[in-house]
Amino acid sequence: MSDPRDIDEDAILKGLSAEELDRLEEELMEMDPENAMLPAGFRQRDQTKKSPTGTFDREALQQHLEKEALEHEDREDLVPFTKEKKGKTFVPKKPAEIPEHEQVKLEPELEEALKNATDAEMCDIAVTLLSHAKQKGRHPESQSRVCPAPPACQRDGRCTPGWSPDED
Repeated sequence: MSDPRDIDEDAILKGLSAEELDRLEEELMEMDPENAMLPAGFRQRDQTKKSPTGTFDREALQQHLEKEALEHEDREDLVPFTKEKKGKTFVPKKPAEIPEHEQVKLEPELEEALKNATDAEMCDIAVTLLSHAKQKGRHPESQSRVCPAPPACQRDGRCTPGWSPDED
């Protein structure tokens, strides 16, 4: 047998008819085993020789599977089920009540605005308040360059660890 590198592909392609060239082109476009975007069934051509056994009837298949499931006996549980409850039942904790003298009263408009604010808007407010407190020296971390707010509370709503309002 001759070396496969010595085969003249151009001569073979010239000898194919237009119909055979179209079929070859179609097969080459369908098959791409390296393309992960194609479903597995399209990466390789169908190589089965079996003809279809019949038409697909979904209802008949479901009825057959249900009938088979009802006929099949369930196996016995290793530990029989009892309705006995084990352990403690969950009792949710009541939120801690804020004493009357510590509760902050806001104007109804501000209450409504804060209630309807998005997370990003709340983060903007927190950063602004922390920046103001640092400038006035009232914040315990006023000497720090790192924002003490949670990482999600940053200027543009994205997590930027280590960002400080002083860096603007």
